Amino acid sequence: MFKNYISLTKPRICLMVAISAYLGYYLALRVNGSYMLQLNEWLVFFHLMVGTLLSSAGACTLNQAIEYKSDLKMERTKERAIPKGYISPFSGLIFGIICSFLGIFYLWYYVNSIVSLLSLLTVVCYILLYTPLKRVTYLNTLVGAIPGALPPVGGWFAATNDFTSITIVLFSIMFCWQIPHFLALAYMYSDDYKRGGFIMLPSLYSNQIETRVHVVFFTLILIIITFSLYFSKVVGISYLFLNMILSSGFVYAVVKFTINVNIKTARQLFFASIVYLPMLLLLIIISS
Repeated sequence: MFKNYISLTKPRICLMVAISAYLGYYLALRVNGSYMLQLNEWLVFFHLMVGTLLSSAGACTLNQAIEYKSDLKMERTKERAIPKGYISPFSGLIFGIICSFLGIFYLWYYVNSIVSLLSLLTVVCYILLYTPLKRVTYLNTLVGAIPGALPPVGGWFAATNDFTSITIVLFSIMFCWQIPHFLALAYMYSDDYKRGGFIMLPSLYSNQIETRVHVVFFTLILIIITFSLYFSKVVGISYLFLNMILSSGFVYAVVKFTINVNIKTARQLFFASIVYLPMLLLLIIISS
């Protein structure tokens, strides 16, 4: 039973959310001349991770508790704990609410009110906007990218109250990355999404011109933004060259997908995006 509840939280997604929050926290400290050597900084980091993981787990669980009927119709999701009957939708809903509120109030008490409010905004946007919009418009992907881009902003405000251009850069990196990532996934499982009643861009147009445009546009913006970190003097010269190599691999997958949209190139783009993001975050942290 415990294993089933853990599966509802989508641990890999929660881990990526926590890493992106850490990125924002660490960069904010570095900009202010700190190397995260003080005990208090480590305590704040610990509390940031606990609160972020809890609220993220809550949001993921609530999403599955709400969408279990659709999950039951989809090959990709029908083996999840709620569709399989291992956990009831009501139990999942209660578990998700508890995790979400524990995380939000934990951040309020142990970190600060700004981070807590950002966590609340993330959960609300994900559950009350993104989740229902998946049945209304293909623009749900853009709306869903907002809560996905907020964790590094929360991490930033855990370290400082100063809102700078770097805060916007961190948000933009996470936002733009999600578009090619999720559109590749949506193309791979376009029939599945139709069965589930979800409106995704790749399912609407057979020629995939709109999908290609979205993927290319947001990838281009993403690459430009990642290089802007160097010119903002947040990272060193090594970042510039290593990011060229990293970005080249991701762009290659995007180009292949754009030229010839099919399941194979979509899968390659999807996995390239999975490799690209953690490598980029690690590169930023090491180079700062």
